[in-house]
Amino acid sequence: MKPIESDVGEDVFDDDDDNFTLDMSSVEEAKREVIPAGTYPVVIASLDYARSQSSNQPMWSIQLEIEEGTFAGRKIYTNLSFSPKALGMSKAVLRVIAPELAEGSFNPKQIADNGDLLGRRAKVKTKLEAYQGEKQTRVSRWLPSTDSTNAFIG
Repeated sequence: MKPIESDVGEDVFDDDDDNFTLDMSSVEEAKREVIPAGTYPVVIASLDYARSQSSNQPMWSIQLEIEEGTFAGRKIYTNLSFSPKALGMSKAVLRVIAPELAEGSFNPKQIADNGDLLGRRAKVKTKLEAYQGEKQTRVSRWLPSTDSTNAFIG
């Protein structure tokens, strides 16, 4: 695969994937700075329905994007479990991100598949926890957004 010069001055590769090779020996490895503990305004960037690997209980895997400040654009990953033991905490989170779901019944998979909660805003309080020997940013509390765009659309 040979690079070709694009009209914006960057190298672009042709579509010969079988002959594409990389030499990573001179590439400096990127290091991600851990997002420090704090309170951040976030938007739900993605939300997927899954089953917990450890318990096989239903859950949402949520990707939050920080909207403002030094860490704007950075992602925070969290889960919302629908296991019987976690339902009280899940209801508290739903009151913040989707109050219309906090009372009554709903299908978590359908909500995720439809993308109904994408773009919803909140604030999250985070803490740092060790995970496999490295510090990770974890959501410790969900707080209402000052934005009023979380009204149910559907």
